[in-house]
Amino acid sequence: MQQDGAATDQEHLDDGQLEAVTPYRPSAKAIIAIVIGLALLAMVGLVRDEMLEKEALREEIANLQAQRNIALSNTRDIKLRMAKAADDKDQQAQRLAALEQERLNAETRKQQQAERLRQQIVPGWVAETYADGSGYEGFTDEGKPHGIGKYTQDDGTIYTGDWTSGSINQGIIEFADGEIYQGEILNYRRHGIGQATWMAGSRRVGDNYVGQYKNGSRNGNGRYTWANGDVYVGDFVDDYCNGSGRMAFANGDVYEGDFVWNLRSGQGRFTWRDKSFHVGSFDGGDISGYGERRYTDGSVEAGSWKNGVLVARYPHRGSRRTDRASDQSYISVNADWDANRALYGAYFKARENAIDGSLCRYSDGSELRVSTLSCPLNN
Repeated sequence: MQQDGAATDQEHLDDGQLEAVTPYRPSAKAIIAIVIGLALLAMVGLVRDEMLEKEALREEIANLQAQRNIALSNTRDIKLRMAKAADDKDQQAQRLAALEQERLNAETRKQQQAERLRQQIVPGWVAETYADGSGYEGFTDEGKPHGIGKYTQDDGTIYTGDWTSGSINQGIIEFADGEIYQGEILNYRRHGIGQATWMAGSRRVGDNYVGQYKNGSRNGNGRYTWANGDVYVGDFVDDYCNGSGRMAFANGDVYEGDFVWNLRSGQGRFTWRDKSFHVGSFDGGDISGYGERRYTDGSVEAGSWKNGVLVARYPHRGSRRTDRASDQSYISVNADWDANRALYGAYFKARENAIDGSLCRYSDGSELRVSTLSCPLNN
């Protein structure tokens, strides 16, 4: 009996242990309900996020719209201010134009009053301004400049002097580049005897020229003094030293002879300030060709020179080693020089007979016949 009871208890024990060990298994309906709930929660979250994004987007759009409205308002304000400023500018320009017109009218009235006064005091005197900007002030005859007057061209050139039937014959020309000419004039050009100086603002400030002109250029005989003290007296062609002339340098050196386009070229004599000298041929401003150089100690170098350097030595005249050929070369060169120098000296004498006016004498012994008005040393 006891064994039967024990067996029964063992069976009950095994059944309890089996119930405790077996896990809970939900039904299919419960699982479906759980899945549906989770899906609903996810959908709710997505909808909420989308609503939040839409709300943020609506706020951003509203902010942009507000900024756009502000910008449009500012643009309208700016346009209004610009329009007002343009109107103010136009009104100011009109006021300035009106003031300028009033000034011109007053100036015209002033000139007319002055002209009437001049006509009362000095008959024939006019002051006129032309459409191109030029003007004339002075005496007239039959509507043309006649007598003393001043004519200003549109480029700033001023002619002041003696006029005859609309043409100026002698006077002063003030050029815009700083040159001032005083002398004879033909067809508004420097022509004849005159003097030119270059004032401040000119690239030749301090220079001076006295001599002949032709068709507006230095042509003929004249004297040019540079600001550094160099002086040239001689022939000019087209504003250049061309022909025979004498150049006295500020350092004491002197050249007498031929010039071509401002350069020593031809036969000439160059004397240094220590009294040594060179007689012979020059080319392009340098000593080139046959020549003879005599030094203050009595020594002599003769021969062929190139760019100031003796390249071939010949016996000089008076040397014991002289021969007939070298002697003839010396005689020929010096004869040419003597003839040129004689012609150069006679050139000034011929000018005295050809030019009316006074004789202008310079401290270096040179002479130049010019008009009394143009000779600064005789005034």
